[in-house]
Amino acid sequence: MIKAVIFDLDDTLYDEMQFVKGGLKKAALHISKIYKVNREKTYRLFIKILHDHGRGKIFDLALSGLGLPVNRQILDKLVSVYRYNDAKLRPFKETIPILFYLRHKGYKVALLTDGNSRVQRHKVRMLGIEPFFDCLVYSRWHGIDFEKPNQLIYKKCLKKMGLEPYDAIYVGDNPSKDFIGAKELGIRTLMLKNKRRNTARITGGYEAEYIVSSLGGIPAVIRMIDKQTGVSYGKNHKINR
Repeated sequence: MIKAVIFDLDDTLYDEMQFVKGGLKKAALHISKIYKVNREKTYRLFIKILHDHGRGKIFDLALSGLGLPVNRQILDKLVSVYRYNDAKLRPFKETIPILFYLRHKGYKVALLTDGNSRVQRHKVRMLGIEPFFDCLVYSRWHGIDFEKPNQLIYKKCLKKMGLEPYDAIYVGDNPSKDFIGAKELGIRTLMLKNKRRNTARITGGYEAEYIVSSLGGIPAVIRMIDKQTGVSYGKNHKINR
């Protein structure tokens, strides 16, 4: 019987591009103030580099492209401005209703997320979702080597809730890392389809057992699992979607 739902954060409970674009806007503003360059031009350059090369070298490539000095001091400052930007993050429209529903029905609700712990906590607070969780696990608290798919953080999460792996289902969006560690422990896995991710079927243990197109599909999956394991369920598990 499922007793807990463990969520990933980025691109599972909200669209991470809100945070990325908010951070790049703040970084563009910072550069425009220091070097007197056009803020919009700088931001457009950031977005182009993001689309062409990903996030890893945005500031290095942009500064070079603008003919500006590239040094550790300015790069560190831009990274800090980016990470702690004050963009108004909005959860997916299904996020608050499903979190409320799960708490109302008596399920434990947890968050397990990778990345810089301070940044991830900052995101959670900006989203206003912290009160919904019985347990929040930021994997970097234990070191970068313990990020997903390392089993340790899943174990930490279960221990905090006093549950066994078969009591929980993990909800994420990234098959390259979200599900393999959970599945190895015996946690059920559910993938939220994300249009920015490659939706081709992945093999070798990386795929989730269940797939939904929105968070509103979680109750139906829980009912299916409970039915398969011989647990009865009634009208209390219905949700309007």
